[in-house]
Amino acid sequence: MGLFDTIHLHPNSPIACPACALEITEFQTKEFGKTLLEFRIGSLLRSCGILTGIIAQPFFCERCGHLDKSLYLVIWHSILVAVEIDLNRAEAKLAAVDRLNLIEFLDQAQQREDDWKDRFFKLYNELYNWHERLNRSEDTPQQLRLLMDRFRGVPEELLNSSDPLGEIINLHKPPQTHPFSK
Repeated sequence: MGLFDTIHLHPNSPIACPACALEITEFQTKEFGKTLLEFRIGSLLRSCGILTGIIAQPFFCERCGHLDKSLYLVIWHSILVAVEIDLNRAEAKLAAVDRLNLIEFLDQAQQREDDWKDRFFKLYNELYNWHERLNRSEDTPQQLRLLMDRFRGVPEELLNSSDPLGEIINLHKPPQTHPFSK
């Protein structure tokens, strides 16, 4: 049976099922090493058996059960550069890839990494400060005010709610366009 990897398409460019027009924004494949990883356009495919070319991926629509079509995974130097439902378009995408696309993919990956680092450090600092607040014994109003000021951007009503940790986590929830936001 094996494990599946997931490919996430950009929310602004889903693939439509040819039978029922359902917009497909993600699908699974066993073509990249069966490692339960998540990929998107621009991802480096470390376990793919093909360096450059097109892989026909069986297409299955969860809504209507449509099965007689393939998705074409376009790979250039171990990078997933496109997913197409038409072989001619996939071949055209493969022929059109150049080094400028690499710069764009690298820029997108670095931006995602920077966004995650920023979110992690903000969350870490707020949780650390909340932990400090819980472990203090009877602060003076001035000390409490200084501590509260360290929670930059976290409203006091969140910290005084019945579940402040849950409120802080919700404050830092991933955007809906991110595959881990479910």
